[in-house]
Formats: sequence, structure tokens, C-alpha cells
Amino acid sequence: MRFSTAPALVLILAALASAARSDVVTTTTFESAAIPSNPGYLNNSDPVGNTNPGFNVDGNVFSNDFDTTYGTWSGWTLSKKVDVVDPRTADYTYQYSTIAGGGADGSANFAVAYNSAFGAAPYINVAAGRSVVSMDVTNTTYAYLSMKNGDAYAKKFDSGDFFTLHVAGFDGANGAGAKVGQVDFNLADFLNGKNTIVNTWQTVDLTSLGGARSLSFTFSSSDNGDFGMNTPAYVAVDNIRTSAPSDSAAVPEPASLATAAVGLAAVAFAARRGRKRASA
Repeated sequence: MRFSTAPALVLILAALASAARSDVVTTTTFESAAIPSNPGYLNNSDPVGNTNPGFNVDGNVFSNDFDTTYGTWSGWTLSKKVDVVDPRTADYTYQYSTIAGGGADGSANFAVAYNSAFGAAPYINVAAGRSVVSMDVTNTTYAYLSMKNGDAYAKKFDSGDFFTLHVAGFDGANGAGAKVGQVDFNLADFLNGKNTIVNTWQTVDLTSLGGARSLSFTFSSSDNGDFGMNTPAYVAVDNIRTSAPSDSAAVPEPASLATAAVGLAAVAFAARRGRKRASA
């Protein structure tokens, strides 16, 4: 039987290529943010640049718009607030807490996105050189109780209702430019016989938006009125995972190529010795 070194060479080169493609994943947990115990959240940040106010966490910039006249905000806030809640009342002050009782994986800090009907959609400018992989989401306490029990403005969810988060990726900053794609996630789903309002942290796959420079967060609901959506437009987010090529991901070093050559030569030599023994 004729021996060929081609299969061995293919395997060695494939292993080297795999190593070259390996990425390093960074998880933004928000634990590095200095959030005061009282009130337990940051809903206004120092400006980042001249035209992009927001929170910078691990190089990712989270938009924030704070109205000093009315003391209201939209975009993103950073929080560690845990509320002892009335299990029936959808209190507006519960906008800073999660129905899961804190951050993902038992952590303290997390972020909350709010899409005000009067402001721009919350967005994240992804850190330079990085691609989004996934994130964990859950409902805020306010939105959860509103959907579960209803409130002065919104209905109690029943058959046919839904509350959906839309994460759109764009090739420009600030949620602008060409749209890369969109990922939808149901924070409440009463369609097709389902009866679900998310109350735990769930991981959302964002790999289809890997080429996005920024992410925009919007919502849709089955409960709408004269002034738009009645369901509180909030989502809590944690563990935002982004990836970047590892330091060794460029061209294999000469030493690696030399090792591959030696290995291939050894395979070929062993095969030749086997053939000679067989013919003796």
C-alpha cells in the first residue's frame, strides 16, 4: 500500500489553523461599577466624549439621557437595587430592580435599559475590536408585576399577549448606520397556548450580530394605547459577552511550523520502515 503524507499534513495544518482562529471572550458583569448603596443605582453618568453621554464599562459605552428638569432618564442605568416588593402592585419605583432578585449568577450589579416613548432607543457601542457573543436578560420587577397583575396603565397579560425585546445590530456607532441584523427575545409569551413571563436570567445568543459596531434595544407588546405601548419598556441585562482574536491568532510562529515539519517527517519515516519490514 502506497503511503501518502498528505493526510497527516492536512491534520497538522488544520490544528494550527484552529489555534490561529481561537478567540478570547470577555464577560462584562458590571461588578466593577461603583454604585452607591443609597439609592442603589446610577441613572446619570459623566459624559463620555462630547456627543456621547453614557457609562463606559470594559470599553462598551451604554447610552444615557438624564433630564435634570424633571429628574427622569432613558437609555441605560447601572443598578444593584433589590426591592422588597408588594407581590401585586406594579410600582414605578421598581424600575431599578430585577424580578430575579439581583444580578445574574448571584452577582450584585446589572444594567437596566429603558426605551422612553419620548427619547432615543437605548444603545450600546461595542468596544473597539470586539464582537458580541451573548448576554443575559430578565424582566425588571416593575415590568413583571405590570404584566402579571396589570396596573393603572397596562393590562394583565392573558392569552394572545406578548412582550418582546428587539436587539438590532448596526455597523455604525450610536445605533446608526446599516443594519447588520436583529435578534428577538420574548420577555413574556402568551401565544399558542404559552403562559410565560420571564422571572429568571436567560441567555440570548447574539452571534448573528457579531459584526455590529453598536446594538439598539427596542420593544413591542400586544398591549398598546393612544400614546404607544402600555407595557413598561424595560429590560435588565447582565453578563454581556464579547470576543476578540487572541494575541497568537495571527500567523503561526516559525517554531510551530518547524514542529509541524518534524512531526510530518517522523510520520513519513515510520511509514517507510513499516513497508520495508513488510516486504522482508
